Amino acid sequence: MATAGDTWVGLLAWATAALKCHPRDAWIGWRPPLQWRRLPFVVNNVRFCLLPPAHPNLASRVLALS
Repeated sequence: MATAGDTWVGLLAWATAALKCHPRDAWIGWRPPLQWRRLPFVVNNVRFCLLPPAHPNLASRVLALS
């Protein structure tokens, strides 16, 4: 939950990463043994919602802080 003072301004949800994602693994440069050890440190942002009225740059700020 993203707040401004006591007011909710956005909601975010995170989930575990996919076990295999070739583009991600190639970009990070992980070899298979290293991938299995480090996969718990990778997450996916599965939900992101800003509540009206959204302020300019709010999405960037919320994502940067999360």
